[in-house]
Parts: sequence; C-alpha cells; structure tokens
Amino acid sequence: MTIDRRDFLRAGLAAGAFVPLLWNGTERTIALVVDPADSVATAPPSTWALGELRRVLTADGYAVQQVDHIDKASAGDLCVVAAGATTSFAVAILKQARVSIESGPERLALVPSRINGRPVVLAAGSDPRGLTYALLELADRLYIETERYRLPCLVGGVAGKPRRDVAAEHQQIMDATLRRSEDAVRYLAEHYQRTSSFIEASIDWPALAQAGRQAK
Repeated sequence: MTIDRRDFLRAGLAAGAFVPLLWNGTERTIALVVDPADSVATAPPSTWALGELRRVLTADGYAVQQVDHIDKASAGDLCVVAAGATTSFAVAILKQARVSIESGPERLALVPSRINGRPVVLAAGSDPRGLTYALLELADRLYIETERYRLPCLVGGVAGKPRRDVAAEHQQIMDATLRRSEDAVRYLAEHYQRTSSFIEASIDWPALAQAGRQAK
C-alpha cells in the first residue's frame, strides 16, 4: 500500500488505531525518538512539528522526553518514533504493518506497533514535509480527542443535555471534602456520571473541537 498526503487524509487513516494506543494505555510518559543521523527527522520542518506534538502531549498531562534511540526510553514509556521512511527502523515497522511508502514528495504513514512488548507509534515520511504532515496529524488527533472531553464540560452543555456549572460542581466537592462530609463521595460520583454522559454525547462533535482550536 502506497500513501501520499492526499490519499492519507482522504482515506481517513489518521483516525485509526494509534490514538487509542495513547489514550487507552497506562503510560503517561512519552518518549519522542529521533535519530540524530536521520536527515529527514532532524530537518527544520520536522523539528518544528515535533515541538508541536510535544506541546499537545504536555498540555494533556504527559511527561515528554526526547531520546535518540528507542532503547534509551524508560521501561514504561510509550514511544513515538519520528523517522524518514527509508531508515531501518521505519522499514521494519512498515513491513510488519504491510504498509509501503514509495519515493516521492509528501509521502507519509502513521503506524501503531509493539517492539519487544513496548507500545510504539511510528510517524514516517519520505521527506521532511511528509514527516511534518504525519507529526501534525498525530498532534491534531490527540488535540481533538482532548477537546471532546474538555470543551463540552467548559461550555456547560451539549445537544440534548441540560447545562451544568462545572466550576460549581468542583466547589461543592471541595467544600464537602473540607467539611469531611459523607456527601463528598456522592457529589464526586454524580460529577463523574455527568461527565461520562457529556463525553458520550459529545463523541460526534469533532467540529466543536476544531472550532475551539481556531478560536485560540
């Protein structure tokens, strides 16, 4: 399978399995793996896009470190490897996933995998621009997933659900906790139930997340 930027976006491959790999795992530490000898991964556009991904991950509460080899990542880290498509690591992952990137401008792939039991996401590009698109797509998808939770809660309502005052709920929980009241447990449970309901109702709201990002 050959992928260029337009095919990648048109096919919707960016909405595949790599986001659940980040979101459903227990890892809260991310290792960004960049080989300093990789001319594609160390090109200025790729370096900038990697910084954008780091910013999104950090804002979502992940601890992020950058290493030059996957073996230097900590044992519990989830690794995001940014690499040129012709590097040995990228070739091995792409072959395992039965994905090919032919030579040509703006070719890219995002591939979830496991190396020796470690969760890995490969962002690969045939050139710096292709890798930049891959890294930004990953950052965008993570941002949208975060906003699906955050925005409906902050605005206080979603379609079909009554509006809520999240700040007041937090205050209620804190006040009850400080009073050592048994109501604190009930308030917290109700808060979680409302939040879960809002998340379910907002799953089909990617446009809301996009609008929130454009407004910033």
